[in-house]
This record gives sequence, structure tokens and C-alpha cells, in this order.
Amino acid sequence: MKFPLTAEQVKQEIYLSIDKNYYAGSLRYRQLKKTLLQAKHEIIVEGILQVFEDTSRGERNFVEQEFAGKLLYELKPDTRLTLMEVLYRTLPNYNLSVVELPMYLAEKYGLRAVAECLELLENQQNQLAAVLKSIKTFKFWLHIK
Repeated sequence: MKFPLTAEQVKQEIYLSIDKNYYAGSLRYRQLKKTLLQAKHEIIVEGILQVFEDTSRGERNFVEQEFAGKLLYELKPDTRLTLMEVLYRTLPNYNLSVVELPMYLAEKYGLRAVAECLELLENQQNQLAAVLKSIKTFKFWLHIK
């Protein structure tokens, strides 16, 4: 496992870990988590967000987002990105079964801020159906009415 210096390398290590997970089990996850503990927070966040944005991996979407979300939630890296930036980037391709992303955002930005941003996005005209579904799911996971 290489020490990631860029967000792209973080993303590739996540994909490699998923691909090897069948053989190595949770060992690969633990190794990557330990490695990322020493990486810059911004590249961790960016690499993980790229996993949530990636539409090219098809059916692996859930496994990859769950793996990335678990890293995000457990490492709790800081970011200079605004909550709205993160939501704009992740909601369109968000897998509805991944609870870790909404939980991380609620912890990092506050539940109230997440609720307010989701409300703003939900009320925008011409919002994509997939985004509206993701917003409803975020609200469900975070118990927001």
C-alpha cells in the first residue's frame, strides 16, 4: 500500500482495497485507515468525495461508497469545503443505503446546518429526481422532519 499524496491516490487506494477486500477481508480496510491517519485531511476528503461522485463503477457503487463513507466517518477529517459544496457534489450519485456520509456531515457541520442546506436544496426549482431522493434519504438517516 502506497502512502497517498493526492486525492486521486486516495481514491485509487479505496478502489484497490475494495477489489482486494474479498481476499484480505477487513485487514485491507484497517491498513488503509491507519495509513490515512497520517495523510493530509484535505486529500482524504477530496479522494473520498471523488468516490461518491464517480458514476463509472456501476454496480460497485454501494460497496465503494460504504467503504469510503466508513473511512470518512471514522477518520473525521477536517475540510475547508462548505457543506453546500459537499452536498452539491455527493447528492446526485449518493447510494441511499450509505448512512456514514450524512452522519459525518452532521457531526462536522452540525445537524441544524445540514437540515437547513437540505431544505434549501429541496426547494430549488428543477431539482433532479435523484437529488430529491438523496435529500429525503439524508433526512431519514438523520431523523430530520
